[in-house]
Parts: sequence; C-alpha cells; structure tokens
Amino acid sequence: MNPTHGRAKRGVKLYQETIGKRTKKDNVAAGYLNGIILALCIYSWATDTEWFCLWFEHTLIPLLKPNSVIVMDNRPPRKLRNALKNLKWREVL
Repeated sequence: MNPTHGRAKRGVKLYQETIGKRTKKDNVAAGYLNGIILALCIYSWATDTEWFCLWFEHTLIPLLKPNSVIVMDNRPPRKLRNALKNLKWREVL
C-alpha cells in the first residue's frame, strides 16, 4: 500500500508516485459452517445480483446441510432479497 502522506522541509514540495485511494479492492464471498470455510470466492469486480444469486445457488447451497440457517453480514438490497426469494434453493434444503 502506498503512503498517502509524507514529510519534507518547510517550503519544499514532496513528490512521490502514488495512486492515492484508487487501489484494487478484493471482495470475499464465503460460507462458514462449524469452523470450516465453504465456497470461498475472492474477486475484484463489483458484486451484482445476478452473480451473487448464481454463486449462492450453485456453489454455496449444495455444500450446506439440511435445515441450515443462513445469516448475511450486510442487509441485502431489496432487489437481491426478491431474487433470493425466487430461487429454488429452499427445495434443496
């Protein structure tokens, strides 16, 4: 990570190559069950509803045991909540 601040003598400009706050950000999607990480996916693009639903239905759900409880750490947007209601994952559990 590049520093965003530096020091120089009074009246002297400080020059440094920096990319500021435009750094690459990694996102993580995963499940956690009894101390085991399931369906880990690390990605650098923005999450959209279609991608998340595909990952959720085809990667995470098949790894869960029947009657599992799913807790999401961020409240999903209304569009995502509606999409999750329409998935057929309830039949898998």
